[in-house]
Amino acid sequence: MRRDSSINPHSNALRERRVSFPGHIYHLVKCLDTGLRRQVDLTNPAYAEIITEALFHQSDRNECRLFTFVVMPDHVHWLFALPEHETLSDTV
Repeated sequence: MRRDSSINPHSNALRERRVSFPGHIYHLVKCLDTGLRRQVDLTNPAYAEIITEALFHQSDRNECRLFTFVVMPDHVHWLFALPEHETLSDTV
């Protein structure tokens, strides 16, 4: 999925320096797009269940080693480690 760089002009710079280290622990924060923040509450049980199932599904498939996560109204915190065969970009 391609993002509009005008929404976050520095996002491309972050991806340029991103590296993957198998076995290392990562803390990722995924935020809703600005336009959705007032319309969607991720703590709504229906949304939270989708997010929870997706994270556990990745862990069950050994795409990451899930330590913990927190679903907030407009973002998700995710603490995980990469297995030997996955990259950060593939996991995210």
